[in-house]
Amino acid sequence: MQPKPSVLRDSTLYFGSQLGARALNFLYFLILARTLPTDEFGVLNYVLSVIIVLDIFIDLGLSRHALREISKNPDRTGEFVTRLLPYKMLASTVTFAGFCLWVGLSDQIATYKMISIFSALGLFFGSPAMLLENVMQAHHRFALISMANIALSVVQFALGGTIILAGGSTVMISFTFVVTYFIYASIMAWGVWQLRPRFEPRWNLTGLVSSLPAAFPYLLSALIIMLAIRAEFLVFGYFGSPVELGLFGMATKITEAGMLLPLTLTTVMAPRFAKAHAMPRQTLTHLYFSGIEVLLSVVLLATIIAYMLIPIVPVLLAEPEFQNIDTVLQIIFLGYPAACVFVFNTAVLFGAAKQRGPLFILTGLAAVQIGVNILLQSKYGMFGAAGSFVVFMAIAALASTIFILALYAQFSGYWRAFTGPSAGAFFALCLYFVLPFSSETLRLLGAMVVFVITVAFVRKTFPAHVGRIDLNL
Repeated sequence: MQPKPSVLRDSTLYFGSQLGARALNFLYFLILARTLPTDEFGVLNYVLSVIIVLDIFIDLGLSRHALREISKNPDRTGEFVTRLLPYKMLASTVTFAGFCLWVGLSDQIATYKMISIFSALGLFFGSPAMLLENVMQAHHRFALISMANIALSVVQFALGGTIILAGGSTVMISFTFVVTYFIYASIMAWGVWQLRPRFEPRWNLTGLVSSLPAAFPYLLSALIIMLAIRAEFLVFGYFGSPVELGLFGMATKITEAGMLLPLTLTTVMAPRFAKAHAMPRQTLTHLYFSGIEVLLSVVLLATIIAYMLIPIVPVLLAEPEFQNIDTVLQIIFLGYPAACVFVFNTAVLFGAAKQRGPLFILTGLAAVQIGVNILLQSKYGMFGAAGSFVVFMAIAALASTIFILALYAQFSGYWRAFTGPSAGAFFALCLYFVLPFSSETLRLLGAMVVFVITVAFVRKTFPAHVGRIDLNL
């Protein structure tokens, strides 16, 4: 009975630091969008997204595999660090060389090339840091991880702000990401060193190869979750101009900030779904529908609030190149509730004991997402990118929910999870169009009040609703 307070404390500390770090990071990017040339900001934002993809491919899911194995046997810490860290450094070097060659052969202007190459230097620190952070998670050192996250964001904000005040260029700003990754990796390395692991005398290449099959599902899961949020922006790098990348990149940052809500709930629920898969089917059914009820109630309310705040975004950014960002965000947030459901569903799918079925449907959906993006972006450009987010998330949320209901949960009672949020959304939408106010903000405010009242009324009036999430599972 003793570990529970510790779990609660670690979760609160970790997610609190994540929230604080992301808030500061969002503010930093908002300042960059206002001060840097829009085209250079677009290139910088896009290159940083590409580096995240490269980091995932370099990792090959090995860091999550190490977390699982070290969690089961902490004495293997030195074994996995010795096995994976040399590979990480070698793979980062090869990837950086290939990236520089690709950038050098491209027809970009010199400034864009320098931004890309300087940003990519972060691979040498970001990739090892991913492994070391997972090692620290396996040892439940969340306090140090939280401190490192906050330190990264604070140093990044302070260093970048100093360069901006001094009139520095985007190239210099790109180098700040390398410095902050170095600081983060150094803190993680110090934390691992404090564990006093027993390092192996030489690199175990055979052990590395033997880990690859077990790590492969983690690679796919990381790619799928990353694509769920960034696929539109990554594909748009081919179809859009640097200035359009700046606008759509900022819209992506705002969407990512909104996705912190489902990602947090998904991370908290993931181990509980894994346990529920080994229990009777009604246990997973209750847990899933109670989670969906809470998620939809909060997410639909957040969507209304988002539409109230969207008109402020062009005012904050001020630059004429961002004048259409409100329209792009209005399109994107139509798909926000479906995106939250899909991300939440991935926690159920990855918790299953047998991963062949979940990986099959998620890989298929990832292919559909890329196809939808190419089709719509080639015809409608930036607005096609925003529309493809809506279309794909609707498909993904529906397909993944049907898959879960067919294989893991029971159909009976599923309507109860949707009654309150659906009724609230219906009456809120009706009121929005009926209210005589000329101000859209006032109509949205009225819709928000009606939504909250309706959801509360349904939960109080119909005692057969799903109920609370069982956090003790």
